[in-house]
Amino acid sequence: GRAETLTSSVTLAFSDYRVRLWTVNTASLSAYLPAPSAQIGTGGPFFTIKNASGSMQSLTLRDDAGSSIATIAAGGLARCFILDDGSANRTWTVIG
Repeated sequence: GRAETLTSSVTLAFSDYRVRLWTVNTASLSAYLPAPSAQIGTGGPFFTIKNASGSMQSLTLRDDAGSSIATIAAGGLARCFILDDGSANRTWTVIG
């Protein structure tokens, strides 16, 4: 895993660290998840993200199209999984 302080939005890749501890110091930041392609498969969690902010700063998780899929409150945790609807349509699901 990796611990970082975020001052701008970030885009994740499947080659990135799977566990992230982020201190969010700026309002209105987002983390963009990569496209859930067929080559990756389903399941997970592919990413586990902890918002270690001691303040009120939340972090918005977005899919690769920019759609909001979850908000991680200060002190919150999210686990990101890929689901298949049975028709090869893969989407992100966040449990936290």
